[in-house]
Amino acid sequence: MGESNQPGSGSAPKKKNGKQLSQTKQIILMAVAVLFCAVLITWTVLLMRERLAENNQNTNEISRSDLAEMTGAMTTVTTQTDAGPAEFTEAATTSDTGTTDASSTATSALTNATAPAAITVQPSNFSKVTGNGKTTARGGQTTQAGQTTSTTTTAAAAAPVVQPTDQPAEGQIGYNKLLALYLAASQNGSAYFVDAQGSSQPTVILHSSGGYYAASPADDFSTRNRLGGTGDASEHPWQTGSGFNFMQYDAGSRFIYYASQGNNYQILGYYDTATCENVWARLHYYQLGVEWQTEYHVHYSHRTDRADGTQTELQFGTCAASGLYQVPLDFEHILDTELQSRGMSIGSWASYAEMQPNSAADSQALRSKAGSYNSSFTAAAGETYAVVTESNAALSETAGGAAFAMLPAGAIVGIGTDALPLNGGAVSVRAVVNGETLNGFMNSAQLLAWSAP
Repeated sequence: MGESNQPGSGSAPKKKNGKQLSQTKQIILMAVAVLFCAVLITWTVLLMRERLAENNQNTNEISRSDLAEMTGAMTTVTTQTDAGPAEFTEAATTSDTGTTDASSTATSALTNATAPAAITVQPSNFSKVTGNGKTTARGGQTTQAGQTTSTTTTAAAAAPVVQPTDQPAEGQIGYNKLLALYLAASQNGSAYFVDAQGSSQPTVILHSSGGYYAASPADDFSTRNRLGGTGDASEHPWQTGSGFNFMQYDAGSRFIYYASQGNNYQILGYYDTATCENVWARLHYYQLGVEWQTEYHVHYSHRTDRADGTQTELQFGTCAASGLYQVPLDFEHILDTELQSRGMSIGSWASYAEMQPNSAADSQALRSKAGSYNSSFTAAAGETYAVVTESNAALSETAGGAAFAMLPAGAIVGIGTDALPLNGGAVSVRAVVNGETLNGFMNSAQLLAWSAP
């Protein structure tokens, strides 16, 4: 048989090979596409990182520029590398010439300055002051309109001075002064209170080892008005060795009578609370045979401002007495005459009312006149009572310092007993203002206090 030339007998392998080649080309193209995408993504990421870095740099530059603009001028910024104290300086005249593109960062250059100084910024020390164009660095410098001036830390504003919301009424101030003296004298001694009657003035009698002293508005609250005959032997040689009894009586005005007797001696005295005049006598009783005789000396005292004020012996003599400490009628007539010549009356002995020292009733009567302003104040251990004599007395944190509180006239305060007698200088006090206890210093010339002479 001959060769057969059947159509298509050699085309099948060729088609198979062509199909395999086509698949290979597709794989290669896909690999190239993937590689291209990977390259493109990588390039994009790198480009974005570069852009982000550039933007961050620009942001830092702009932030530093904004900070510099707060001082009134553009300056270059360098990083502090030493461990020394921070410094803030700036050039007198500067300008900004920064530009930005895809391959460069913003820059700041100084012009019109031959030697620009590097600055180190301390942002935590800056505070913007609205309305005056200033920015202050505490303890550093203050800049305005491109100028630099040294400043110091500004002290905090002083606290307002405490003002009392209440004060004793005008008619109560005098009674509060008497109350302070009364309380001080009764701490370690004795005190009496005699209220006003008629033309008299409210009066306190204060006792110390140096005698008895009267104080009232009539003598401007002097604590040196000693009652005649109550002092020691330097005042008069006749000492009874006994205490004094005090009585009060009314005879158109209120008067004080006091007496002491012992050792054959007797002291009698009358005090006018309206005028502070004092008529007193000392008597010596002795026997002549079986009869009693009395030697007497009548004195007049008026000591409104000092212990050694006016004192005059008016009369002296001798008369018969009915017995020891029995006041002779002749002497009584002489004494009554001296009293009447000064507008004083001996009154009726039956109307004399005895007073008790440190009496709760007297204290309550005095407090009721003084009002409630000082009702809760009590001196502490080691303190005595003093009272403010004039309004707006300053209380300071230090002697001679600025006032932080004010006290009204009539306010009672506590002072140390070791501060007596007051000498006009600064003294430490404890006071209550608006219900709050305050400690400070006051000028003692504005205080009244009882100190035993």
